[in-house]
Amino acid sequence: MSALKTEFIKKSTAMRQWVPMNPPSNRDRLELYALHKQAAAGDCEVEKPNNKGAAEKAKWTAWKTKAGLSQAEAMSRYITECDRQIRVYGSK
Repeated sequence: MSALKTEFIKKSTAMRQWVPMNPPSNRDRLELYALHKQAAAGDCEVEKPNNKGAAEKAKWTAWKTKAGLSQAEAMSRYITECDRQIRVYGSK
């Protein structure tokens, strides 16, 4: 396993445990979601969820904006974005 993938897995696990002092913005939450999905699964191949709520549509749209981004680049950006959000929103 590459060092990048190992770091991505560690960061993903740590972020599941992260409790921010201030709630992240929806934009920031969607950015992490989209980068994680792109890193883990690659380009979005599912159809747009027309019969779902606004949150599901927003998540789909955010992931779709990452189309063409390599999984390695998405992992790297995810790690960087996690670190930025921890700095911005703090930790309890």
